[in-house]
Amino acid sequence: MMVFALDAHQKPLRPCPEKRARQLLERGRAVVHRQFPLAIRLNGRTAGPHFKTSASN
Repeated sequence: MMVFALDAHQKPLRPCPEKRARQLLERGRAVVHRQFPLAIRLNGRTAGPHFKTSASN
């Protein structure tokens, strides 16, 4: 299952795998933005080389 991801400014990023989302949540690098459908918001991170926005594809 893929999880929707948002940057710190609530701009959409590419969805990430559920395992990666769990890791980010456990390490405190993300918070749950919405429970259904599950969306996480990254803390202090903006779109960069590792998290490209879906519009830049």
